[in-house]
Order: sequence, then C-alpha cells, then structure tokens
Amino acid sequence: MAVNNTGIIKLTEKIRNSMLLMPSSFSGRANAGRLTPERAWRNLYIHDKNVFQKKIQNEIGDLSVDILLDASASQLGRQEAIATQGFIIAESLTRCQIPVRVYSFCTKRKFTIMTLFRDYDEIYDNDKIFNYFSSGCNRDGLAIRTAIHMMKNSPYQHKLLIILSDAKPLDTNIVPTTGKTQVEADYTDLVGLNDTAAEVRKSRDFGISIMCVFTGMDEDLPSAKRIYGHNFVRIKGLERFADSVGILIQNELKWL
Repeated sequence: MAVNNTGIIKLTEKIRNSMLLMPSSFSGRANAGRLTPERAWRNLYIHDKNVFQKKIQNEIGDLSVDILLDASASQLGRQEAIATQGFIIAESLTRCQIPVRVYSFCTKRKFTIMTLFRDYDEIYDNDKIFNYFSSGCNRDGLAIRTAIHMMKNSPYQHKLLIILSDAKPLDTNIVPTTGKTQVEADYTDLVGLNDTAAEVRKSRDFGISIMCVFTGMDEDLPSAKRIYGHNFVRIKGLERFADSVGILIQNELKWL
C-alpha cells in the first residue's frame, strides 16, 4: 500500500505539472469553425467531423482517458500487478479531475467480453479495478475497435486510450479472409499483430491517441513496437512506474 500511494502521489504531480504548462488556447481541428477545404473529403469518406479550424480554449477538463486491460490467460501470472497499475493510473487521473473509464477484455469461444469496472462519472469506484481477472484468449484488434467506438461517441474533445497489454494477440477461433479464394487463418502471430496495429492506426482518424503500458516478456518487445511504434513503455517494477508512465502521459498532454 505504501508503494502504491507513493506511485499515485508521484504520477498525480507529474500530470498536474503538465497541466500547468499547457497553453491557454491553440488553433486546431474541430467539428465547427472555418472549413479546411483540403480535409473536406475526410467527412464524406471516413466520417471525420473535425474538418474545421478553430481557436480552442485548451482546458484539461475537455480530456477523457480510457484504460483498457488485457484480461487474457497469458496475464495469469501478472493479475495483481496489472490491476495495481490500472488502479494507480486511474486514481492519479481522478485526483487531477480528469474523467476516466476502465474496462478489460478477453475472448471466450466466439465472443469478446468487455468488463466495465468504472465509468467517467464514477469517481469513487477505482477500487473495483481489483476485480480484474484474466482468462480465455484475446482478439486485441476487435477490443481496440470497440474501445474506439465507445470513445468517439463520448462528449469530450480530447481522448486518450491507455492499454495495458503483453502485445500477444491470440484467439483459437480462425479468421476468414476476403477475396475470391476464401482462406482461413489463425488469429495469432502476424495475423493478430497486423490486425491490432491496423486498429491502432485507425484511431488517429477519430482524433484518439493510444499508448501502451507493456506488461509482457522480453521476446514480445518487437511485437509491442510493431503495434504501438514508440508510443509504449515497459514497466518492470512499481518503483519506477510513476516516472515511466508519467513521461508517456506528459508527452501526450503536450499535444492537447
């Protein structure tokens, strides 16, 4: 508990310091304002409403953070650590009055299950994150697509998705491909990695930033880089957790 409280205090201070350094306003993309002609096609083809330029008051209250926990069986030996990391991030953001939603995902049979622990307005329910339990498989691409769908309909202007994952998409159910020749493939290795990476790239079309807290082993680091690029951090122990995650969140806040 002492280590957790220290981590919460450190991470809270890092986020608050970033908030203090934010400019009061900026000119950026919005869903109303002066039309940007070269971006008009995005509204027609990918339903992006942010094709206007507008001077925006840079208020941190317009930011929301979703935390998505990988709850597949590969996380069995790390359940307590992952729940604790999710709790520290959520509690720190809550203390900074930033709306937070926390949920997990796993796949059983042919269904991907999303378990909601707390919603944006449930500021006293961070303890429910410790109900996190891992089992089954994980179709990461579908989980991220679902999270993006949930986030893009939220009322907040700036949206950040933090994923705690070991970057090992794996589902025992096969994936049908399109085309004249129907070929089925296992959702694993390059198939799973490429599908997950594609969903991460799509998030940019909706103005959603994604960062990963990597919870896997050394041999899975290349997979994390393939999916998230440089936008991830590896945590080996809670002692450095606040510093490492704080830097990643601070870098995201600079772009608000």
